[in-house]
Amino acid sequence: NNDYVEVNNLSGILNDTASLTFWIRTTQSGNDTGWQAPGVAGVEEGGGADDIFWGWIDASGNIGISVGNDFDEEQKSTTDINDGNWHHVVLTRDATSGDTKVYVDGNLENEGNSPTGIIGNGFSSIGRIEDTDGTPEYFDGDLDEVRIYSEVLSDSTVTNIYNSTH
Repeated sequence: NNDYVEVNNLSGILNDTASLTFWIRTTQSGNDTGWQAPGVAGVEEGGGADDIFWGWIDASGNIGISVGNDFDEEQKSTTDINDGNWHHVVLTRDATSGDTKVYVDGNLENEGNSPTGIIGNGFSSIGRIEDTDGTPEYFDGDLDEVRIYSEVLSDSTVTNIYNSTH
């Protein structure tokens, strides 16, 4: 509860084109207002839109990636990941095109488009969404084999990661 891991310069990678992969187990319900939802990593800019949400969980238990105040359905999973079982999640974002992808258990579940560009606000936590106003949203559950890439992973690479860590 309210635990997180500090990672120096995490936002230096995740604020640009990147992919985040991890195994997740939780029963936590989130919030349909993304900046009030728990998540794996990211930052909420209080009163602004220079923010990013990696692995935020909505009220139905879907997981997604969002940039700014853009919390569209196509940027979230169709699988509820808060069933108490382990799920492998891969989230990708291309900062130039804005394209995002959400994979659960090796399957591409959704593709969307988010605002483009590099996020300016920094963050350094895995296990919570930081907040420039000082009220972070903590993830409650287990994470394992968290991997961060400074590129958008291909479908075949996502499949290989899932199969090799399953």
